Amino acid sequence: MQSQRGEAFRDFLKIASEEEYTTDELFDNDSLHSIDAELENQKKEIDTELNALGIKADPDEIVSLNEAVILAGEYHTKAHLLFGELSVVLNKVRNDAQSAGEFGVDVNSGQAAVVWNASEIIYWHYGLIPAKITRAYHGILEYESDIEDPIQNDANGSAKLALVIIAESLISLDVLKSNTQDFEQKISELETMLRKIQKILKLDFPRADEFIRPGFDTISE
Repeated sequence: MQSQRGEAFRDFLKIASEEEYTTDELFDNDSLHSIDAELENQKKEIDTELNALGIKADPDEIVSLNEAVILAGEYHTKAHLLFGELSVVLNKVRNDAQSAGEFGVDVNSGQAAVVWNASEIIYWHYGLIPAKITRAYHGILEYESDIEDPIQNDANGSAKLALVIIAESLISLDVLKSNTQDFEQKISELETMLRKIQKILKLDFPRADEFIRPGFDTISE
């Protein structure tokens, strides 16, 4: 898994370093803060129309309007674009000690390895977060109480994995923010989004932590 993750990350950096990325326009606080109001309005409009027609909403449509799903999609987009900008730094961290120093990274101290490992984790996870969250909410809609376990079900399993990935991403983002220059604000934006998603998931999947992942979790006696 680690070698596969590293290879994918290196391929991305090779391509991204040849392109121009900017995230300034995407990091719009007003847009982020208006998500709750927009989501509620969308839900109310759809519910009203569907109820009037006696139509059951499509599960994909319901899930796509979920706040956590929307935030996860935005996180993925912003993280991807930020890594496009960071690709120049990370390539220098890996290949050029002198240039890396210009970005506040001391290669000789081992700091470069810390930055690289944290970046690799963030990169590997940011595509998984929206996928696992979407699957978790589909699991709620598709849950059948008469045949599924209330804890060991796909919804809780997907939500727990999403929460694990988010926790690891938050740690790695903090490491990246502490060991590079010029990207602190944008990394903080990503951390804020993940913490909001984390809070929503814990509310919507209160028993996700009880889910036992085969091969990863142990059963408490």
